[in-house]
Amino acid sequence: MPNTKNTELLLFLGQWVFLVLLPPCFASAACHQVDHEALLCFSLAFKVPSPPPLNWSASVDCCSWEGISCRQDDGHQRVVGLWLPGRGLTGLLPSDLFSSLSNLQVLDLSSNNFSGNIPDQISNLTNLEKLNLSHNHLTGQIPGSFQSLHLLSSFSVHTMIFRDLYHPESSF
Repeated sequence: MPNTKNTELLLFLGQWVFLVLLPPCFASAACHQVDHEALLCFSLAFKVPSPPPLNWSASVDCCSWEGISCRQDDGHQRVVGLWLPGRGLTGLLPSDLFSSLSNLQVLDLSSNNFSGNIPDQISNLTNLEKLNLSHNHLTGQIPGSFQSLHLLSSFSVHTMIFRDLYHPESSF
C-alpha cells in the first residue's frame, strides 16, 4: 500500500507543478497599463447613447475590448488600433488620449458626433499611419504640428467645417 500512496503523492505534486509553474510560460501578455488607463479615461470623456455601445470594462484586458487592436511590444500588448466608427459618441476629442497611446497606428473615430477642434496633441502619435475623423462636427483648422506625422498615409476629415485649411505656419 505505501507504494500507492507515494504514487498518488507524486501525481498530485506533478499536477501542482504543472498548474502553478507552467502557465506563465504560455500566458499572453496583458494590455499595457498606460494604454488601459488612457482608454478608460477616453471612454469617460464622451457621452454615449443608451445602451452603451462599448464592452469596455476596467476589469478586462483592453486588448479584448471592442474596437481595439493590440500588438506585442516589450512583453506587453500595446494598442495599435482604435476603431470606433458610427458609435454615436459625442463630446470633444480628449487631447490627453493622444499623449498616452504612443504606439497607435490606426485611429478611426468617423461617423460619430465629436465636436470642436482637432487636438494638436494628435501629432504626438508619431506611429500613426491612418487617421479618419470624417463625418463628425469638427471645426477649425488642421493643426500645423501634423507635419511631424511622417508615417501618416491616409487622413480623412470629410464634412469638417474649416476656418482655414491649415495652420499658416505649417507646410504640407
